[in-house]
Amino acid sequence: MRAIHPSNIKMAEKYCQYAIKLLEDNVPYDRDVFQTGVAAHYMLEHLGKKANKLQRNLMYSEIESHIERLSKEMITNPRTYDGRDEPPIPLMAIYEAKEMVLEWATKNEIHHDAHYEMPFALDKDWNSCDYNDPNAIFRTIIDVVRVYTDDSGKRIAHVRDYKSSYYIRGLMEDLQRKAQAIVVWEKFHPDEIILDVTSIRTGQSITKNIPVTGNTAQLHEWSDYIKLACQELTNVNSLRPQPGPNCYGCPYARSCKHAVIHANKSDNVVHKYVAALSVAKSLEKEVKAITKDKAVTQGDTIVGYVTKEHKSLERNATIELLNAAIEAGWDIYSFIDYMSITRSQADKIYRDLPPELRNKIKHLFIKKTSTKFGVHK
Repeated sequence: MRAIHPSNIKMAEKYCQYAIKLLEDNVPYDRDVFQTGVAAHYMLEHLGKKANKLQRNLMYSEIESHIERLSKEMITNPRTYDGRDEPPIPLMAIYEAKEMVLEWATKNEIHHDAHYEMPFALDKDWNSCDYNDPNAIFRTIIDVVRVYTDDSGKRIAHVRDYKSSYYIRGLMEDLQRKAQAIVVWEKFHPDEIILDVTSIRTGQSITKNIPVTGNTAQLHEWSDYIKLACQELTNVNSLRPQPGPNCYGCPYARSCKHAVIHANKSDNVVHKYVAALSVAKSLEKEVKAITKDKAVTQGDTIVGYVTKEHKSLERNATIELLNAAIEAGWDIYSFIDYMSITRSQADKIYRDLPPELRNKIKHLFIKKTSTKFGVHK
């Protein structure tokens, strides 16, 4: 059994333990959504290690030339992860990563005294071991770890996790952050840990400072939880399938015999519905690709893309309608009676107003609750 990563624990929590069994069996699943991030991480790792080697910050020309070289390298040399070959990264993902990393790396410091793609591993007794040790039951790799002494004499461990997504809110409290905190705490014994999630796409960063004094009980609690999860998930033969609502969004839904059987034969109509929906959703991307150029028909049913007519307006319609209303003798309030401003439009107006006017109208922005049918995670 391969060692457990934080992402494996999250997968078992979000779907079910059997997903880890399918992962161990190398059952394929769609990983395209991760490919830009994989490419970006590879580039940032090698830029950091180049700065380590030179013991200085990189100049713009060096950053540019290294990214260009790394981009070409990824086209011809697919990477491996935990000793297993990764699928080739699509050219568009490499190009997107190249643009993101170039912009981020030229605006932010790549510290020459930091560790990049730093591996950590723990054995069944929760002692540190070599990353590739066959006795390891837990492994994680941290994008950047920088340990230094600040002006007050405190030993700081700054942990940075790069993300290629637009949205990073909520990621500070997830399991990955807890895992990063405990391995850095146990290895470096800092006075304070800084957890940092950075979107290289937007440049946004969120941080959380954890003084070790006063938080050791919390760190031990996180450590015990992750240790217990690893011990449970490494016992492959005991991993239980729990098909039904758990299947929704699972990357293995299409390949899992338990999900497929549940979708056909479950006596629980809700479980049956969600399992069937999960299997269908997991096939959707492939079906879209197959039917992109030519729809599939059977009887009067069409699967694929069809052209439909819908009502719309020319781009400058609002101005011309306003001019026509004024010409007809309407005042602006009569015109507004016909309009229905959306919340997003109001947000844009609010954002661009002076602060004193924003304060006058902020009471207009309210929240309402409503119900919506669907499967929610």
